[in-house]
Amino acid sequence: YQRRVREMERPEMLLLLLVLAWSSVPGSAVVFSTGFSSDMILQRSTTRGSAVYGFASSGAPVRVTLAGTDSSSHPVSYSVQAQVWPWDASLIYRPDSPPEPPHGAFVWKAGLRPSLPGGQYTLSASNSSYTIAIERVSFGDLWLCSGQSNMALSMYYTFSSWALKKEVASGMYTNLRHFQFGNMGGYYEASEPVWATLVNTPNETSAAVSNPQTRVWHNISYSSQLPDIVDPVSKAQSAYAQFSATCMYFGVELIKERIARGVDQNVPIGLIQSAIGGSQIEAWMDNQTLTECSNESLSGGAVPQNSGRLFYGMIAPFVNMSLRGWVWYQGENNVGGEMGDSVAASGYGCELPAMVSSWRSQWARTDSPPLFGVATLAAGGSEGNGQHMGAMRWSQTANYGVLPNDLMPNSFIAQLYDLGDPWAACEPSDAQHCALPDPVTHKYGPQCKPWDPTSWLPSLQPIASLIRENSPSGIPGLNFMGMIHPRLKRPVGRRLAVAAAALMYRAANSSGPVPLTGPTISGCAVQHNQIVVQFNQTLLAAHGDRLLVRSFDLNQTQWQGVDSLAAMVCIDRMFGSGPVTCEDKCARDGYCCTGTDSADQLPSCSGGCAISEQSSSLEECLAVCGQVQGCSYTWKNLSFNACGDCDWSGSQQRPRWLNPLFYNCATSSTAQCERGCHYGYGAAPAPAFPAANQTTCSCRAWSAVPCDGGVPGKTDQWPCDPVNITGDKFWYCDDGPGWKPPRALRARGYAMMAAPTNTAEKPLGGPSPFPGVVPSNPFERIWTPAPIQQLDEYSVVLELPQMLPGDTPLAVRLGWPLGDDGDTCCPSVDVYRQLEACPPGSCALYSEQSELPANPFFATILTDGTCGCPAPQQCNSRPPAPTPPTPTPPTPTPPSPTPPSPSPSDSYKCLNNACVAAASGAPMSVCEAVCDPSPSYECVNNTCVLALGGSTKAVCESICG
Repeated sequence: YQRRVREMERPEMLLLLLVLAWSSVPGSAVVFSTGFSSDMILQRSTTRGSAVYGFASSGAPVRVTLAGTDSSSHPVSYSVQAQVWPWDASLIYRPDSPPEPPHGAFVWKAGLRPSLPGGQYTLSASNSSYTIAIERVSFGDLWLCSGQSNMALSMYYTFSSWALKKEVASGMYTNLRHFQFGNMGGYYEASEPVWATLVNTPNETSAAVSNPQTRVWHNISYSSQLPDIVDPVSKAQSAYAQFSATCMYFGVELIKERIARGVDQNVPIGLIQSAIGGSQIEAWMDNQTLTECSNESLSGGAVPQNSGRLFYGMIAPFVNMSLRGWVWYQGENNVGGEMGDSVAASGYGCELPAMVSSWRSQWARTDSPPLFGVATLAAGGSEGNGQHMGAMRWSQTANYGVLPNDLMPNSFIAQLYDLGDPWAACEPSDAQHCALPDPVTHKYGPQCKPWDPTSWLPSLQPIASLIRENSPSGIPGLNFMGMIHPRLKRPVGRRLAVAAAALMYRAANSSGPVPLTGPTISGCAVQHNQIVVQFNQTLLAAHGDRLLVRSFDLNQTQWQGVDSLAAMVCIDRMFGSGPVTCEDKCARDGYCCTGTDSADQLPSCSGGCAISEQSSSLEECLAVCGQVQGCSYTWKNLSFNACGDCDWSGSQQRPRWLNPLFYNCATSSTAQCERGCHYGYGAAPAPAFPAANQTTCSCRAWSAVPCDGGVPGKTDQWPCDPVNITGDKFWYCDDGPGWKPPRALRARGYAMMAAPTNTAEKPLGGPSPFPGVVPSNPFERIWTPAPIQQLDEYSVVLELPQMLPGDTPLAVRLGWPLGDDGDTCCPSVDVYRQLEACPPGSCALYSEQSELPANPFFATILTDGTCGCPAPQQCNSRPPAPTPPTPTPPTPTPPSPTPPSPSPSDSYKCLNNACVAAASGAPMSVCEAVCDPSPSYECVNNTCVLALGGSTKAVCESICG
């Protein structure tokens, strides 16, 4: 297929990728392909005409006719000859492709003339004996929305569904039309995606409305005015109620943005939904593109493993359509896999830009390069893999931290980490009656926090009453599978729409389009007890925007967990300037001296080397860890190196827990280091926090693998003895420095972390290594929240916690959780106790005018005090130093008055070692300077009394009596 596409550079010669029909048709038939029906939108163009294509049962010539009136009511009528090809199933390299479609062995394609927006036309295709026509066709901007369940989530489950219906009824958005092809239902997941339909029934008829799965186009003016449930028996929903909420709100908000800008106000918008719940990105990629990235995370889901099935079934039918762009909302079913990065050509960070590039190369050409929009995952969308959410959102930018970039040009992004479902904590029940009133008393619970949206972001305040009512489509508490599908989809559509419009139209303070996104880090620097963070001024200033700092709960004693989406800093704590003892070093660097393991990662050396009795030697250890200073000792035929400066003394007693093949070299007989040990999930002691060091602070995502026996060389098992022992789990840095498990073992770990919490379910054919609970990341606890103060329009200051001499900040992150409980802007325990909602827009840093949240970042503090972001992201600009406050000029001091002559009460003489008032004495200060301050004593009648020329009272008392 790709070979043929590249051979046919002319649009009219582009290979036709068509689809299966539901039933056969008469021998002389001509039919349109999927996506063509009455009320459809074709892409407008001034230079390239839209493609029209379909099937024919014979090779007879096919003519395509467009007739109607343009937007100025001028008549238009012309015909073009279509090209007809024999069906060639070999070009569709799908394993389940049939040799020939049942409705004919030929496909046809024609190119229309360039068309301005608007108009109303009839489009027909005919041969010598058969004609098929679709009506009310118009030209505008066509968008395809794809992804998984949060793209497929229907209008029915969202807070703003009925509010939008009222807006449409008032005459708004009459030029918006929608077409559904795939959703979250079992019909699409049961076997294979259906490729096409022959149905061309106008969308106002009862047959099409009662069965939206016939896949025809709908005008929102009609579809929104029908009841949500059009068939009370089958519970079938209307086309409006079942359409993608993210896609619909994107179209609505794009129309609003055009009106606000005064451009393209009457250009119709067409929306195509082609999404499947539970799908992974690999299923949306063609087979050849799948080979460009390593460590893909296909594991089944809604499609078979190792297959680009959804690309061929759900995307290929549309590749000959001209588009204005795509909107992509997917990733929940990939969070449990490898986030990877585009530099290493691995994981999601490679797969997303590879897929985008592939789609661009295969799609029909348009006037302007089609745009690609990405909705990042909202809070609650981790599928139990919260420790990977920061890395996932980073990978959704191809690891540049922002869109567009060199690898993903003409793209835009909507960060959604602050748009989790407000009442997520109340699932599956509302025990406190704070999300919904008591059904008996009709009152909210007595402990519920007051509802006050006045402090919300202005753009979010209009939906506050809908969130308070918590009744999507009029049904109290209605949701689809709880918090993983946030019902706040209209703000999602708005953020996508304003970002798309920024790439289509001129920015306020620029001569052309400039990407619109939230604050994006450009650099940072440690200055005294502060970290100054600078954000990209060009991106903000072009839109007349600046930073907006909002209040954030930094009182960790009131948090439910230990992490959040706040600005968090990681600090290496020293122990003053005196000698560093082994115990201090143990507590600081993570050494554990009594048989518990280090918090460091192989092959990081600050915590020691693990040496295998059979396969490793001290030399091999040093080759991995580097030449290190410190003492060493020998136990039998094992060599150990402490990798530090302490005077370790080796113990001759082998710890009971030690696997015969491994030993941790950071073992000492001091037995005073438990406070620095790794968190324990088994028998290991749990200290106050793990150690902070370059390894632990620089890791952007942690993961774990099961420890169930085995020896090195077994690629899918690990003995859990060398380092970081945590019972039956072994934590390692999945995105950052340190040792990585073999691929097979890592895959087991991903499956384990994503395993259901129900102990009755046994992933991988055995009992869950985490029975009933997904473990939290122990390394969350080495981070501390930092207050944010605005420095200027484009910079902020992070106030560091109390720092002692020698303490060193090692890393800073924002919007980047390291644990499942940290993916929230509302860490308060009251939210988790169901006493209040987590309002949208509750994070700490936004752009003031556009109200977009900052793009998440994770930066390591370099030795010169500046920031370094992992490649390919750049954040090495040095921000300006905070300007010290201008000192207030001192008030002129009036001349001191001449002191009066001392009165008798102001002059003193020294008498018996004491200053006493005297008429002719000196000032008190002079008297005290010359008067002996130490009284003297003599022994009189066995008693020490004051006397001139005596001795001290102590001497007197020693001899007196």
